[in-house]
Amino acid sequence: MLLKDKRAVVIGAGSGIGKSIADILLEESKYVVFSDISSERLNIAVDQAKTKGFELYGIVCNISKCLEVN
Repeated sequence: MLLKDKRAVVIGAGSGIGKSIADILLEESKYVVFSDISSERLNIAVDQAKTKGFELYGIVCNISKCLEVN
């Protein structure tokens, strides 16, 4: 349990590799935030996790609009 009581935000948690990572993190930590650009995919991923008994948050955002690289 390396991640016990740690916090994680997973970008792209609605599908693919991001969803796989988010699911693994849920097994290790109780503080996980799912984020995705697609509200539809995000809602499905969050609902699936909640049916397994996990408590988590979902945030719809486009991370490319949030980051500025110089």
